Amino acid sequence: MPLVGGAFKQLVGCVKWSVFAPSRRVIFYAACDTTPDPPLHLLNPATGTDRLVGKLERHAWVPSLAVSPDGSTIFYSRLVNDSSDLMLIENVK
Repeated sequence: MPLVGGAFKQLVGCVKWSVFAPSRRVIFYAACDTTPDPPLHLLNPATGTDRLVGKLERHAWVPSLAVSPDGSTIFYSRLVNDSSDLMLIENVK
């Protein structure tokens, strides 16, 4: 939605558990899916380009996703044996 008002533009139809992380020019998000390993997408709002970059294995139901300032590393939590691990994805292209 424009900061000065006006009509909003929907970028994605559904984001699982509201898990998303903006970077400088793109937004990483977990797409709605019925599997326990939701697909991780990269969206460029300026161009409308949306592509699959991987899956969040055993993603915890608690929303958590962050991206490094340069967009090359993604952090998320996952559920392993009823405990939480901090996972790191490097060299995202």
